[in-house]
Amino acid sequence: MCRYQMSVFSNSDLQSLNNAVTRLGIPVDRAISAEQAGYCKSDSGAYNHAIKELGMPGARAAYVADHAWDIRGARPVGMAGACLYKITLADFDDSQADLEVSGPAGLGDRLTEL
Repeated sequence: MCRYQMSVFSNSDLQSLNNAVTRLGIPVDRAISAEQAGYCKSDSGAYNHAIKELGMPGARAAYVADHAWDIRGARPVGMAGACLYKITLADFDDSQADLEVSGPAGLGDRLTEL
């Protein structure tokens, strides 16, 4: 049993996003499109829409990204930010990512640090 819900949040339209999520081959609880919010990521309105869709406060959600701009957009609504893949850390400074993970393996165990 998974301890976390995993959702995919994208600027893609919902139909394209659902098609892409289906091809991922991993369990995803929900696909959320910024298009539904009427804002594009990294506008905080898009992330507010995402946490509303999740039915939880931002403080209970973590945004996992491979670039800084998504984390910069998620943090103002209370989400923690995790940087996935150290190869992109040049885009981050120490104040932006709450957690740095070099790859998806073990991410679930590390999320308890947030």
